[in-house]
Amino acid sequence: MRNDKYKQCACIAETNPQIFQEKLNAILSRINNPEIVLDRTQPFTCYVFYNINRDTPESLLELLEMLDGQPHTCEECPYFIRSTDKRRRRHTCGKDGTMTRADSRACEDFYRMKREERQKLVEEYTNTIPYTIE
Repeated sequence: MRNDKYKQCACIAETNPQIFQEKLNAILSRINNPEIVLDRTQPFTCYVFYNINRDTPESLLELLEMLDGQPHTCEECPYFIRSTDKRRRRHTCGKDGTMTRADSRACEDFYRMKREERQKLVEEYTNTIPYTIE
């Protein structure tokens, strides 16, 4: 995951001081460490410069984790086959037969499977809703 910083600018220009103050306070309440530049040629005009951070996924797995909202482990996957030997830390993935740890990151197949399940639930829900007449 890559974290990118972007510089943003907000311009406020009003004729009424109360409205100017409300708009400026509304912008300042949402951002951290702003740089405020007052325009000396125009009354009730200012520029607010600030930075925003945006997480950019670098792989499909990171994108799927970001869309799901929380990271998952192999242990949560239905293909995860726990070893019967309690001394072993590595277990088997039933999908491709590789060895994996229980606390490893879940693979792309797990997230795709979750998305398909959600899509099926949405389709079932929309098919069972009766028509409404307005």
